[in-house]
Amino acid sequence: MAKRGEFQPSPDYDAIGQNSPFTLKIYHGGIMREYPVRNYSGGQFDFFDRVDGDEFRLIELKALVEGIRKLIMSRLQVNRDKARDWDCTIYPRIKALILKNMKDAGECIPMKSDDWHFDIAGPFDQHNVDMQQKSCSCRRWDLTGIPCRYVISAIWCRNEEPEEYVHDCYKVSTYLSVYENAIMGVNGIELWPKVDLPAPLPPNYENRPGRPKKMRMRQADEPPSHNATKLRRTRKSRNAGRCGVLGHN
Repeated sequence: MAKRGEFQPSPDYDAIGQNSPFTLKIYHGGIMREYPVRNYSGGQFDFFDRVDGDEFRLIELKALVEGIRKLIMSRLQVNRDKARDWDCTIYPRIKALILKNMKDAGECIPMKSDDWHFDIAGPFDQHNVDMQQKSCSCRRWDLTGIPCRYVISAIWCRNEEPEEYVHDCYKVSTYLSVYENAIMGVNGIELWPKVDLPAPLPPNYENRPGRPKKMRMRQADEPPSHNATKLRRTRKSRNAGRCGVLGHN
């Protein structure tokens, strides 16, 4: 931690120099404080996250980027391993939905107009199905790409399987093709190539319109400021007046 008005970098970071093209700016208490930094490089620069009373915390930029890279890399591999364990051609959730529609399709009576058009009579309604255009008058197949009960009834009349008429976006092969590209590993910073390039400069600071804020918005679990004159209202769940259940009033 570093006290207000001081700058404490990470152990592997260079000390503050007075002659530097880069300046770290920290806004606190209505005052913009400037801290010149020398030997700035994108892989070693530490930046502050937020100001908390008399202390401000620092987060290492390279650790943040490295954490995001590892998170995405592991997520891609987990999704690939999960898809390889599926023993069906479509997503398990979509498979369960089709099984439900197949159960409801047993109550429908199909009437064939020609090889592609069917008139399906349900328990309480009636719909037309166009197998060539992949359309049903109930609009569920058109909007979701998943055969509804009426479409499944027409598919059975054609002696075919409902999974053949599911949209390609729900197939396991499409899922695997989306996650087939992997994020490769990266060597440590000590193995990065050295370059003779000028140090990058920060963007120009621009004053925002309106009255500047003297206090930042705190998280819900953070204590109030030492110089705060008002306390934040704590919202608590209450019991409903009729049923007495907590949390839905």
